[in-house]
Amino acid sequence: MAHVPHRHTILLAVLLSACSGSSSSTPASAPTPATRAAQTGQATVRKIDARELHAIATQTDGRPRLVNFWATWCGPCVAEMPDLTAFASAHQDVDVVLVNLDYPSLTQSHVIPFVKRHHLSGVRLVQLDDPDPATAVAKAVQGWPYAIPFTVLLGADGQRIATWNSGISQEDVERAVARAKPGGG
Repeated sequence: MAHVPHRHTILLAVLLSACSGSSSSTPASAPTPATRAAQTGQATVRKIDARELHAIATQTDGRPRLVNFWATWCGPCVAEMPDLTAFASAHQDVDVVLVNLDYPSLTQSHVIPFVKRHHLSGVRLVQLDDPDPATAVAKAVQGWPYAIPFTVLLGADGQRIATWNSGISQEDVERAVARAKPGGG
């Protein structure tokens, strides 16, 4: 029977490697205050906990907020990144937050290289610092479908205006934001 767990371990390693796009991984370690935010050159990836995520997904600073949940291994997430960053550049009056759901141990090896490669700027980049991101999101974000990409648009008052359970385009977001702004329809 000892060979069965070994096969499962090998299968898990192969699946993780295939999903992450790399055969190497960074060992998990507890973040220190000095490593909680990692400089990328274009932007900063700040690690947050579920409490902070709940605040991001339910409260605003008086302007609309677009919160997008993504991961480096998610094809539809990668496909929508250019539209999200273009939207953020064109609409600086909207707070665009990209919430990364890769495992925290992959920040240096996967998330930061992804951010650099895709020139993600003009958005707030945060990474959920939890060993089980999906469960943490479910506790912090109402209506979480346990799938990505997932995007929430909050009005300036913090009320949820729209959600998307699939990839979105810049035009989708622009239409929804127009409804979210005072006098929008």
